[in-house]
Amino acid sequence: MGVEAYGLVGFFVMLQAWFSLLDIGLTPTISRETSRFLGGSVDKNRYRNLIRTLEGILLVLALVGGTALYSISDYIAQGWLNAMQLPTSEIKTSLKIMSMIIVLRWMSGLYRGVISGSERLVWLSSFNSI
Repeated sequence: MGVEAYGLVGFFVMLQAWFSLLDIGLTPTISRETSRFLGGSVDKNRYRNLIRTLEGILLVLALVGGTALYSISDYIAQGWLNAMQLPTSEIKTSLKIMSMIIVLRWMSGLYRGVISGSERLVWLSSFNSI
């Protein structure tokens, strides 16, 4: 892996960190509320409404952020990243793939919160390993 390809990996990690800031505590919230629901402190309708609301918020943020990143991938490839050896078309393609992966990983954080709140950590760890 060359220097420029390694720089793309670093850019990907930076984008993931930015998107994790957009979580704004929703994943720990759903984990806590799942534990409360399973403990009997929260009724089914309130829990279902909370999950649907958080899914909606995260979906809108994911679609807006992913679409923005996907649409400006050409600008990022040509204007921000000064690649000399990698073709610009490969950089554009990798940035578009990165935007899709980041959105999917970010959305899955909500469901990981539900699983950890359900205290299914062994299952979650096994799934993450696979």
